[in-house]
Amino acid sequence: AGSIEVKNTITIMAVVALCIILISLFIAISLTRSITEPLYQVMNQFDRMSRGEINTRLTLIRKDEIGKMSGMADRFSDFLENEVIVTLHRIARGDLSTSLTPKSENDQITPALIGMSTAVTGVIRELELISTRAAEGDLSARGDEKMLEGSYQQIVRGFNETLQSLIIPINEAIRLASEYSKCNFIARFSTQVTVKGDFVAFENAMNDIGSEVSHALCLIGIQMKEL
Repeated sequence: AGSIEVKNTITIMAVVALCIILISLFIAISLTRSITEPLYQVMNQFDRMSRGEINTRLTLIRKDEIGKMSGMADRFSDFLENEVIVTLHRIARGDLSTSLTPKSENDQITPALIGMSTAVTGVIRELELISTRAAEGDLSARGDEKMLEGSYQQIVRGFNETLQSLIIPINEAIRLASEYSKCNFIARFSTQVTVKGDFVAFENAMNDIGSEVSHALCLIGIQMKEL
C-alpha cells in the first residue's frame, strides 16, 4: 500500500509539474508575443517612414515603453505629414508663407524648412527689385548675389549677367543716337561692342540709319549744287 501511495504521489507531482511547465510556457509565449508583435509593428512603421510612407499610424494603446515608442513614432509621422510635407507642397506652389517654429533647441528639420523658404524669398525679392528698377528705366540695377548661396546665387548672378549683356549694346545705341543728333551720320556701332542674336539686326539697323541719312544728305547736296 505504501508503494502505491508513493507512485500516486509521484504521478500527481509529475502531472502538477507538467501543468506548471505548460502554464509557464503559455505565459512566456504570450508575454513574448505581447512584446515582440507590437515591437515589430513599431519597427515596420519606422521602415515605412524611411521609404517616405508617413500616412499610417500605429495607435497602440499601451502604458509601457513600447506604447511610448509607438506614440513617438505616430507624433513624428504627424509632424512630417502635417508640417514638413505641407510646407514643401506650399513652397512648390509658390506659397512661401510659413508659421513653423523649431520644436526644440536641437531641431534640425524646421530650421532647414525655414531656411529654404527664406532663400527662395530672397531670390524673388532680388529679381523683383531688378525688374521694378528696370521698368523705371534704371538698367544699372543688379541683384545682391552675395546674400545667397549655391544655385540661388547662380540664378541672381545669371540674371545680372543677362542684364549686363543687354545694357552694353543699349548704351552703345544711345551713344550712336547721340552722335546722329549732332548730325554726325558717319558714326557707326563700335566694333569693340560684340553683339549676338537679335542684337545683330539691331546693330545693322542703327548703322543703316546713319548710312541712309548720310547718303540722303549727299544726294541733297548734289541737287543743291545743280540748282
